[in-house]
Amino acid sequence: MGSEVRDERWLYEDADQLFVSPKNEAAIKAWGQTNYQVMNEGDPHPNSGKVLPEGKWKFFRAYEFHKISSCLTTKESNDKTYVSNEYPLGFADQNTAAVETAGSVDNAKYAWVTDEGYLRMISLKERTPGNNGTKDFGTSAFYSCKFMRGNVNSPTWASSNIRIYPGMRIETRARIRGAENSGMLPGIWLQGNEQVGGDSQWNVWPDFGEIDVMENNTKHGNLSYRRSAEQTFHIGNTAPGTGGSRHYNPTVAVTDIAGTIDQFQIYWMEWVDNQTVRMGVNGKTTITITEAQALANGARWPFTDKVNTEGLYYILTMMFLGKQAPNYPSMEMSYLTARNMLKNNPNALIPRMEIDWVRFYIDDTYTDHDMPYRKDLILY
Repeated sequence: MGSEVRDERWLYEDADQLFVSPKNEAAIKAWGQTNYQVMNEGDPHPNSGKVLPEGKWKFFRAYEFHKISSCLTTKESNDKTYVSNEYPLGFADQNTAAVETAGSVDNAKYAWVTDEGYLRMISLKERTPGNNGTKDFGTSAFYSCKFMRGNVNSPTWASSNIRIYPGMRIETRARIRGAENSGMLPGIWLQGNEQVGGDSQWNVWPDFGEIDVMENNTKHGNLSYRRSAEQTFHIGNTAPGTGGSRHYNPTVAVTDIAGTIDQFQIYWMEWVDNQTVRMGVNGKTTITITEAQALANGARWPFTDKVNTEGLYYILTMMFLGKQAPNYPSMEMSYLTARNMLKNNPNALIPRMEIDWVRFYIDDTYTDHDMPYRKDLILY
């Protein structure tokens, strides 16, 4: 194998192999898949390179983006002109003002589960109405596991299918293509649910806590940076509500993978306990933050199940660098043209992030605190 940071096989002997639930196995066979492993809750992490503590992480859930009916739903475009039947069940639109700066989120048009079985997210220059007005660009952003405190309906939403609490490890297998110099900011994030109907002492960014598991700065002045990934923690300072102007954000540029982000890599986060969170790429831990470290740097510590009583939520997004409109000729086409182009030419220079799977593992300390969620939705 290659180095721990560059080689997926430190975690999985075959990361292409699908995880399949007993519930969906027959549908997977009918889809024509043979390279899969049936997984049950509690099965041990494959840990093929023995880089994880033996027996610590046990399988819990996954989003595998299988092209089968029980993993898909329909979605109408914002302008009511298109209906997609390739929208990933278990997700919802992250169409917040923070995302919809230079473009509008329209996941019906700009994201879909492909025939190969991964989630493709693109951005194009195409006039698009959105939740925050009509913009010159259309883009894609999703969330799952977002719970709104005090809203009795929140746990019934299809997106509310997992509770993210301490004692959980989340792995995302992703690649970025056609995006260099585009002005996009593909990202995989986690944020505290306390921002959604929570305590006012914690619901202003980044007081509730943000974990950037992967961001790709496509126009960074350093070539290695724009061809690799950054991982960052964002937390607020001791004065509630002022963190945006003065906050603590330890970060690392994982330049060891420079030039390979167009290939699948596994970006992961472990919420170890109420005092420690760590991140990594493939088999290597790249950055760790602790409560003691945060306090020593004048910050408040949000990564506890006492502050974020509803846990964290998971985000996939194609953002805009500096909230600015990109200037990239390969983005000037319709969503239908882009879909057809990518079907015939997977190397087309259309900025996109492609997610093969998201896998959730827990250890013996994990608890869902008996909080309600959609345990019936099995999306692998």
